[in-house]
Amino acid sequence: MKNGTKLHGAILFPSVLLLAVCLWLASPARALDVQLQPTDCVKCHQDEPAWINANGGKHKTEITCLDCHVEHLPWGSDTIPKCSRCHDPGDQKHFTLENCLGCHTNPHMPIASLKLLPDAKTQCGTCHEQELAWIEQNPSKHAEKSCVFCHWAHGKIPNCSKCHEPHLAGQTMENCLSCHRNPHKPLNILPPDNTPVAYCGACHDEIAAKLVKMEYKHGKLLCVYCHKGQHPTVPKCQDCHGTPHGAGILKGRACLDCHRDPHDLLR
Repeated sequence: MKNGTKLHGAILFPSVLLLAVCLWLASPARALDVQLQPTDCVKCHQDEPAWINANGGKHKTEITCLDCHVEHLPWGSDTIPKCSRCHDPGDQKHFTLENCLGCHTNPHMPIASLKLLPDAKTQCGTCHEQELAWIEQNPSKHAEKSCVFCHWAHGKIPNCSKCHEPHLAGQTMENCLSCHRNPHKPLNILPPDNTPVAYCGACHDEIAAKLVKMEYKHGKLLCVYCHKGQHPTVPKCQDCHGTPHGAGILKGRACLDCHRDPHDLLR
């Protein structure tokens, strides 16, 4: 028994010593002595630093791991911070939204991991206030849709042809935006001064057909020469022609009482 007691004590002493060292290392007193550096984090956490390095945005350039994770278990409980620690709700409307991780699914790459909610118009409007105002103040079928219907991913701008057939074969998105200059108010149409007659004729086909056949000067003009500015604009003949006839000839008649149709003039 005496020899057995010595053997048991020899085994027990190192174990107790190891336990004591571990408890001391994990104690609050020891925690005060430990000063982690950002370079220490990667020793255990491989994924998070890789995410930040690839797509961290300002989380990579403006802060370090220790600016968010000010404590580490088991020495402290403030390991996972609230977004509001840095993103003060008083600074921007966007920061007053709840459930940050519902959209920014990975805080280590907050923009790259952004997953838009199906009906996120209110959330989108906290950053894109001007776009939301345009679409709400200008009724159209676009205004009936959620932002995500077109912008299925953050920062994505779809081609108009994704939903709309072009007026004419071969028209590009650049052509669309030359008249429909703002997709958030698409019915505010402002054709440029060089808009081809064929573009107008895609909707006004009968009028365009008469115009291009006409032998007089109107037939040689672009539609936008007369129809300037916001569509639809119907000018007065006097805007170009003044009053070429004396009052005795007119006798109260309107121009089109004699000239019939500005797109198919009678002389």
